Amino acid sequence: MKKLLTCSLSLLFLPTGLLDAAIVDVTETGGDNEPTDTITAKWSGVTYNTTVNNEPVPGAAGTPYTVGLFGSGAPAFVDRNHAYSDEAGGISIPPYLTGQQYIMSGNDNRDNASYRLDVAIDAASRVYMLIDNRLPDGNNATPPGLGAGAMQWILDNGWQPQSTGNNRSGDISLPDEVPIDEGANGDINQYYSVYFQDFEAGTFQLFQADNAGRNMYGAVVVPMGDGPSAVVLATPTTISEGDASTLSWIIPEDATVATIEPGIGNILPLTTNGQGSIMVTPSVSTTYTLSIESPGGDATSEAEVAVRLIDQFVADSVMVDSGAAVTLSWEARSDTSLTISGIGNVDAQTVDGSGSLVVNPAEATSYTLTATVGEESATAELAIYVLPAGELFALIDLGATDGQPEPGAAGGRTVGAATNNTSGVNLAAETLVSDLGSNFTIAIDNVDQDGFEVGGIDWRDRGDGNGEPLTLLGEDLLKNNAGIIRVTLGGLPAGEYDVLSWHFDGCCGGQAEAISAFVTDAVGTGVDTGQTGTALETIAPNLNTTAQMLRHLMEFKVVSNGVDDVIIYFDSRAAIDTEVPLNGLRISSSGPIEPPRIVRIDVDETNDTVTIEWTSRAGLQYSVFSSRDLKDFENELADSLEGQNGTTSYTHPGIDASAIQREFYRVEETP
Repeated sequence: MKKLLTCSLSLLFLPTGLLDAAIVDVTETGGDNEPTDTITAKWSGVTYNTTVNNEPVPGAAGTPYTVGLFGSGAPAFVDRNHAYSDEAGGISIPPYLTGQQYIMSGNDNRDNASYRLDVAIDAASRVYMLIDNRLPDGNNATPPGLGAGAMQWILDNGWQPQSTGNNRSGDISLPDEVPIDEGANGDINQYYSVYFQDFEAGTFQLFQADNAGRNMYGAVVVPMGDGPSAVVLATPTTISEGDASTLSWIIPEDATVATIEPGIGNILPLTTNGQGSIMVTPSVSTTYTLSIESPGGDATSEAEVAVRLIDQFVADSVMVDSGAAVTLSWEARSDTSLTISGIGNVDAQTVDGSGSLVVNPAEATSYTLTATVGEESATAELAIYVLPAGELFALIDLGATDGQPEPGAAGGRTVGAATNNTSGVNLAAETLVSDLGSNFTIAIDNVDQDGFEVGGIDWRDRGDGNGEPLTLLGEDLLKNNAGIIRVTLGGLPAGEYDVLSWHFDGCCGGQAEAISAFVTDAVGTGVDTGQTGTALETIAPNLNTTAQMLRHLMEFKVVSNGVDDVIIYFDSRAAIDTEVPLNGLRISSSGPIEPPRIVRIDVDETNDTVTIEWTSRAGLQYSVFSSRDLKDFENELADSLEGQNGTTSYTHPGIDASAIQREFYRVEETP
């Protein structure tokens, strides 16, 4: 009787000990082997004491750490906190690697020509090499360029690319890819390509990485086992109706029967050297089952292709004046029934899943589109933000100087201090012309909680987006290197302003939403605006990343006295990733500064004093005058009085209260 084996594709991080042993020992030569930094390579099942704080996982140096199995979150190196990771909204770690034994090398050994690992295994195994795409040209968008001076030994020793379409392009002709999170914070920074070779039980060698300034390689060891294995996977796993997904498989080369159902049937004619692929375009979510028969036994594997119920839910503008017309549009699976919150069923406005309607929100409004088919449902939310009233003073797009400016930004350009991917550079005061014709300056730097400069600002351009200001662009940005972003606005004409800042969270939430804003202006010093990055929606702009981004807005007021700088602090210390993003500022004039107004006059005849109280602002100074005829206010009672937020009072002594018939008082702000 043939054995029946079932292969699961769930990305489960299995505990050590559930797999047959494979790696027996790893001996390193030619490495840096520093006592407190780049220690020798470790592998799954090995326990050792860490030598540096927070490497390879959070914790103090000297903490025992046991290397687990390969999967999302597995540390890549003994001397960094880099981690292998699934990519939110993008590719996942290939399932044939998940839950297997692997080797953690030292990243500092990436440029050691004499480096060698002797790996002893006690069972026939397939070994996968994970090689940084940037070898040797620095380009992470293409596979590594193996050859002279770039891991030539991989070619010489017969390593082959593992190609199942598990890469960003879904291309079966390119090696599979593994995403790398270099900060262990949820952001994907680099990609490794996968190569493989089979080894019998014994010892094999791995050599130098030839990758100075970039990342060392990794290695995953998968025992062959006692029976056959079969793996099928889909790339991408989720599609829109009418789009295609690639099913790719790995089966034993001696398989006598191999089928995929539903709808495909015999795949042996499509299989070469145990590998093959086919494109599928299911109209509904479908689970495909691979079944094989071979001399070594039978095996099955499954892969699901999900067809999303909602493809998109967008508006032609998400920031409008009160009552302005906004067109909501959607694309959904053609068999769904659709409703929008506050509107109701919109099937009548929908043809083959596509539809639109016009709304006129008077205030900020969130619309939720719900698609339903039987017991299956999905939702998408879209927020329309109503702009503050008042004349637009300036729209400032912040980001790399070689980035794409947002239409309508002040001067028609991006304000920045450096080109894309430049780090640690602050923006010196730069003069801009407002939409109202006045000059003002903006400066941006990075400070700690005590206001001292620290690190510097990083400048980024994430690609060429399309859309109007503050909508789908989100491509240009700056972020702080460490600490707090400080934006200094100089020369603002006296008056009150509504400030709108916008931030795009490049990953999974938790960054922009935890920002706090503090303001130093004519009202006070370090006043908490009470804003913490209100999240409006998740969007997928046309960027050179597949990750979705969460859009956050903050609205608050500032007051200028026409003389002193207005300073805004964006504090991200409470965020998951303390590097706060900032994409731009919209400043509108909401009115002139209200002059001081006397609210109380008390005469104390017992003590011969008079107390005058008036509306005031902290940071300003005031003078008090008196008059008997409402014409001549030259009698100055006091000057240089420090204002308080709310009201300030002054008590004038030495008057003959009983003799006063009529007295008038005036309070003036001191220039």
